[in-house]
Amino acid sequence: DSADGVSLTPSRPYPTPLLSPAHKSIFSRLLKALPGYVVLPRIAYDSFLEARDGTPSENTSLQNRAARQLADFVICDKKLNVLLVCQVEDGTHLPARVQEREKMLQRAGLRLLRWNIHQPPDPAKLLNTVRTLERLNTNAAS
Repeated sequence: DSADGVSLTPSRPYPTPLLSPAHKSIFSRLLKALPGYVVLPRIAYDSFLEARDGTPSENTSLQNRAARQLADFVICDKKLNVLLVCQVEDGTHLPARVQEREKMLQRAGLRLLRWNIHQPPDPAKLLNTVRTLERLNTNAAS
């Protein structure tokens, strides 16, 4: 043990790049395609989802599952309201986890956009989708 009470092990953490080269490229494209919107990379689902309406045990279980899910990108309006969750399919996502993500987001009223890493969405179509979702969110809040 160290003086600050943190247990020391032979293993230690090292900084690592936040995004892979492919994800950096996609992030740049998203920023360019979505002016006026906030693009957040690598966001845990529990940052924008909260479990409610179940028993305390059910809520804790769902919140823990949300904490283990990671969105490649989250698109928000200027007030940081989530408009769209993006998942880049690069062969690393297990089908069961993808289904769980989709179900979780659907129940929360959020949309998941998935695309193959080698076939990103058309920037104009993506912008139109985000604008439509923003209008829907604005109308729902009214």
